[in-house]
Amino acid sequence: MFFHEHQEHPTRAELAFSFARADSLARNLPISNVSVVIYSMPGVTAPPRLPASEIPELTSDIETNTPHLHCVTREESPFIYALIQEHIGIWNQLITHPFPRQLADGSASLDQFRYYMIQDILYLQGSVRDKMMTAVQADFSMLEAVAQKLPSSIKYCHDVKDICIYDLGVPEEVIDCTEESGIVKESRNFHFSVARNDDWFALHIAMLPCILGYYEIIASIISNPKSAKNTPYYSSWVARNADVSYSKAYIKFANDNLGRFQTPKAIVRWRELFEEACKLEIKFFNVGRELPSPYAIVPSGIYQIINFWNGYALESTTTNNPAQESDKQQNLSGTAAAHRFVYTAPVKGKDSQKWILEPTYNGYTVKNMVTEEYAAVAASSMGQFAVASSKDKAYWWINTVNTKFECLPVKYQFFVASSVQRTLAVSEDSACIGVFDNTQFDSQKHSRPCCDESHGHVPDVDS
Repeated sequence: MFFHEHQEHPTRAELAFSFARADSLARNLPISNVSVVIYSMPGVTAPPRLPASEIPELTSDIETNTPHLHCVTREESPFIYALIQEHIGIWNQLITHPFPRQLADGSASLDQFRYYMIQDILYLQGSVRDKMMTAVQADFSMLEAVAQKLPSSIKYCHDVKDICIYDLGVPEEVIDCTEESGIVKESRNFHFSVARNDDWFALHIAMLPCILGYYEIIASIISNPKSAKNTPYYSSWVARNADVSYSKAYIKFANDNLGRFQTPKAIVRWRELFEEACKLEIKFFNVGRELPSPYAIVPSGIYQIINFWNGYALESTTTNNPAQESDKQQNLSGTAAAHRFVYTAPVKGKDSQKWILEPTYNGYTVKNMVTEEYAAVAASSMGQFAVASSKDKAYWWINTVNTKFECLPVKYQFFVASSVQRTLAVSEDSACIGVFDNTQFDSQKHSRPCCDESHGHVPDVDS
């Protein structure tokens, strides 16, 4: 498998480390940075190292039940390996959490993912504030070091925010008005309380689920051939977190500094911190469930849906012979489709080309004005997917096409809510289900003119 090398921007874990380091320096705590350089400070001595015979070993009698670990092996770090195995129950709850699994297979709620990403921004912004508050209490050399690090930290906050705005379609004003979740506050307060009340090595234990846990999840997704790589989730989350360098640096730090901090009392504390940190990371994955309301990427209303490539409007037409269609396509109720969806020349005011879009927690419903039936996904007799009418509600996610560097009208894609690697598309003159390709929008394709906007804000469907 392949992973990105160390990125220039910091991760959430690195931000927490750098901010806590500033706090530790200000409070004259013994520290060592992530690159495993031990800092000597006047008047500060390391805890005495116990004889090996007096140091209790971290062992586990259930390691045979441990799944293969991507993040660490026994040979790389017996200490970390044993610590994970002692808490294999809570560790497995973290690395097998439903949310990243749904991101991997494309079935996650796009709105919950948007909220999760926004909460990550708020975590980062809060950490930057904590860092600045800590720096003002330190001497000038520490203040200068923090000031040098600050631009990259702020840039990373902006980078994640840009993803939410341009890749996920959330307006900046909506992001800025979002309140920090109680889960995020609890996580941030936990990490900084460890930095203030414990020691630098204990903070690494507290961050272990964030660093190695995320790497374990990402490595599992990348190595799984069934993972859906053509989704907004893969490019926005999986690829950006596939950085092996932090895990390697963490393992090296633990191996090089364990003896300096290890005492019987410390081991008991590390176990407590590890378990609590796993619980907080699990909670962080649950934050999307706190979504207060659906993101109305397109406000509820009546629209024409204009195909971006051919300029035709989506229309519902009556099937001439429903019996003949029964072998080809069924709607979600299991009955023969009475209507089919085609793309025809847009006609201003034509009711069969009018669609009622309504955002819900499950996605958008797309209902035709004339037939009062919903656009849904159906399976054909050949095992392929098609678009069909349904009397029952069916759901789609609507997302913007990234047009950060353009002045053209905003374009949209309609994703099948249960599988976002599938999109509403066109085949000849008929609506169909296409496969999402997040690399297909180059500048030349973007430069094509948009079509009739007689109904105001017109979503253009990618094909």
